[in-house]
Amino acid sequence: MTLKMQQQKDSQEEIITQELQSHILVLNQSLQKLSERLNQLEQRISSLENPQLMYKRPTCDEYESISSTLDYLHNTIEELR
Repeated sequence: MTLKMQQQKDSQEEIITQELQSHILVLNQSLQKLSERLNQLEQRISSLENPQLMYKRPTCDEYESISSTLDYLHNTIEELR
């Protein structure tokens, strides 16, 4: 193989290597974005598996859990008896 042919071959290999590296970079970036999205979705699904129902009394500014509200109502009714 002549020197010129070897140089052309080396040049082509370098171009191919650069293109592959560029593609790998794009794929890694896409994979990173997908991984972040998957983590977000997993967190949302987790929160939906254990919903926390909240209630805000008309006279209050803060929310409380439904169980706390029911406890309050139960105790108030018991006091009225």
